[in-house]
Amino acid sequence: MFCSKVTATIGLPPVWVDVSEEIAANVQHARSKMSELGKAHAKALMPWFGDGKEDQHNIVNLTSVWPKFYK
Repeated sequence: MFCSKVTATIGLPPVWVDVSEEIAANVQHARSKMSELGKAHAKALMPWFGDGKEDQHNIVNLTSVWPKFYK
């Protein structure tokens, strides 16, 4: 007689669902940051009288966010 144990988890979604939701949230966050970075670059390229250090600082801060998406 062949007997096998089947373990079933009832009511819990598969693990990949959590991973998929995390990826979707990260993609949305990345899109938001890309939009902010694009606006910061556009602002930094506009002619005006000033040193531009604030714009450059903002660009550096927004750019430093990217490495965490690759981990």
